[in-house]
Amino acid sequence: MPKSDKLFKLPDPAQERLNILIPIINAIKVKGVKDDATKEKKIDDVKYSTLQCLIYYYDFLRRPENEESKQKFLQYCPEGAAFLEQDLQTLAQDVRFLLEYYKEHGKLQKRLTYQNVEDTDENILHVAMMFPEIFKIIIDIANNNKLDGSEKSILQDLLFRPDVNGDYVVHQLVEFGRVGSLQILCDLAGEDKSIRETLQHSMNLTNQWGLTPRQVAASIIDESSQIVKDLQARDKVTPAQKEAELEFAKTQSKEIVNLFDQLELEFQKYPRAGM
Repeated sequence: MPKSDKLFKLPDPAQERLNILIPIINAIKVKGVKDDATKEKKIDDVKYSTLQCLIYYYDFLRRPENEESKQKFLQYCPEGAAFLEQDLQTLAQDVRFLLEYYKEHGKLQKRLTYQNVEDTDENILHVAMMFPEIFKIIIDIANNNKLDGSEKSILQDLLFRPDVNGDYVVHQLVEFGRVGSLQILCDLAGEDKSIRETLQHSMNLTNQWGLTPRQVAASIIDESSQIVKDLQARDKVTPAQKEAELEFAKTQSKEIVNLFDQLELEFQKYPRAGM
């Protein structure tokens, strides 16, 4: 057993599950298989953390367009087939096991605030938002744990960290139409003062285009956003596919604008937050 395996010491069944996950996580992080001609074949070049890998590659390797990458992964790690076939609830449980381990060993802040600075600068919320069930787990834990030596929560830190394109978490929630995850954040804002004040401040942050999250949603609806331009410029999809994706993006953005309207009403119940 590799030395790294011995670090995971959680009560059963968490320990048993993590023992299964360890070779899968290691295979994902290596992201390649040895080849005599090229020495190494990469699945891709993004340097994600263990937690980010577990979430991102569960989605990435299950997409039909990434079948070649999936086969490279399975060649390196045959045990990965069961991981890719499991349901989302099991993945969420895996994420919770890892977070429990990190907290127990004093690594929670380091693991949650990790950003792959060599690539996209994304933090764990940028990645987890694709799955609302997992997003909520991370939001709850990040909000209930403080930064070392600070009164601010880990969640406040994560929401105020932009990626390489200057997009904060709330911007990406809008850009990728993550209505379910945004709804979770909005619901929690109505229950928790610290989340409400953090989200209130986040709504005024601007990305590299100088747009707030609400303005990003509006630009998708009126088809003036860079996202829409990028979609229209794609040459590997049919015009019908482009039109369907555009309509979906606009529908999601309209739902998001409605969420923002509800959020503004929630903000008006309280004094303006000072950050």
